[in-house]
Amino acid sequence: MGFRVRLYPSGREFMAEPQETLLEAALRSGVNIHYNCSNGSCGECRARIIEGRGEDREFHDYILSENERNNGVVLLCTTHAASDLVLEARVVESVDELPHQKITAKIFKVEKLDDSVVMLLLRTPRTKTLRFLAGQHVQLNVAGHGVDLPIASCPCNGMMLQFHLQRGNDEPLASWLIAQPRFNESVQIEGPFGNFVLNEASSHDVVMVGEETGFASLKGLIEHFFNLEKPQPLHLYRVAHHVQGNYLDKLCESWRDAIDNFTYTPLVVASPAAMLELLQHIARQIRHPAQTDVYLAISQEIAEAGQQIFTQCGVPPQQIAVAQHRTVLREAPLPGTVGR
Repeated sequence: MGFRVRLYPSGREFMAEPQETLLEAALRSGVNIHYNCSNGSCGECRARIIEGRGEDREFHDYILSENERNNGVVLLCTTHAASDLVLEARVVESVDELPHQKITAKIFKVEKLDDSVVMLLLRTPRTKTLRFLAGQHVQLNVAGHGVDLPIASCPCNGMMLQFHLQRGNDEPLASWLIAQPRFNESVQIEGPFGNFVLNEASSHDVVMVGEETGFASLKGLIEHFFNLEKPQPLHLYRVAHHVQGNYLDKLCESWRDAIDNFTYTPLVVASPAAMLELLQHIARQIRHPAQTDVYLAISQEIAEAGQQIFTQCGVPPQQIAVAQHRTVLREAPLPGTVGR
């Protein structure tokens, strides 16, 4: 049986199971609590119990002062709910509240999602997980090369970070990972960057359009949306440039089958002109433009025109978010690749 936890002063609520820490329960529920190490070493996740009872069950190095203990202060990363709780705790409300971080992670897994897309899974140290908001991006540096990529996973697990790389002449890292993946190789992570995040306070309908690997920017947003248990409908349009090009299509179909308020439409277009026509069609399908939030993860070349299309159909400009197009920051050929 779970316990209800309410946070003061934000008013956010979530359910906590007895076997999980309060920090784990908050992150699982899409609540972005302030924390750093997540293992009881830093004290960043300190919170005060106003009502209810918690149990400190995990070992931790951080020592609370006698005054803090007398006033009900606990570490969320080591405390479990033993009843319904009201906590005074800090919640991340905007990207400006997140620290700029530099973390050394390890390659945990490399997988071909289809003939052109590679999934890279990185594992951070347990003592220093990445704090970010869904939809943000980071810079990865491997073997002297850097690439700016959106995080394709949600903040519910900052220790396992997923990225999608398009294989091709402009992305040698993807080909290198497939040719000779070096598991446990160090990867430098810097970030997070960007304002392409979910408007959690909005009750508007949501329309998301992802072109090719633009889906990576949307995947974390969608998973965060689900964790928040938002009641409004979300319609995802996936756009590929060739037949069977919508990688992770089965995942999107499983969301559609399991989530009542989620709909999914996979599409194929062959040219920028066709893409613009498709965006016009999608915009015309919106029944209540003034009460709709639009998230676009499309190519940089048509992003501005795409914004105008939805604005002209009645969506307020402030309700249209556009993901920053990733850029490759090459300095020299990667090991095992041909110079370009």
